[in-house]
Amino acid sequence: MAITGFHHCSFTVTNIEKTIKFYSEILGLKLIRRSINRVDKLGIALGLKLPKAIIGIAMMEVGGTQIEFIEYIEPKAQPCPQDPSIVGSGHIAFMVDDIYATKGKLESMGIKFNSEINVVQEGAAKGLKWVYFRDYDGITLEIVEDKKNKQ
Repeated sequence: MAITGFHHCSFTVTNIEKTIKFYSEILGLKLIRRSINRVDKLGIALGLKLPKAIIGIAMMEVGGTQIEFIEYIEPKAQPCPQDPSIVGSGHIAFMVDDIYATKGKLESMGIKFNSEINVVQEGAAKGLKWVYFRDYDGITLEIVEDKKNKQ
């Protein structure tokens, strides 16, 4: 057995249309496909308590990485607790070439950041710059400028 690569990560959202608009128009991700899944016993396959489930899916891509967003239509999605200390919480970190310009542009579009830009002062990641914000569902997002590992 061998893990050979990374396929995608996934986040549950409350409204697939708003999600597509936010991630494409605000952050610049590309929508590569979308669908509605109504397969029998989908709920069981997803690990839900009920066998019936209907989900809307939007697969988006940035820099060769795919992010899947799922809207649970049935059962209805529950809101994120918005507490990154809860086990299982995650975030999406996007590489940027100029963190100050990117943050300024996002702020001009109404994005609120958790803090000012942080700069790692020592160690292997010295010089890396990062800052967190959230999308409208409360998913934690990060922009990162890392000149050492420029893509």
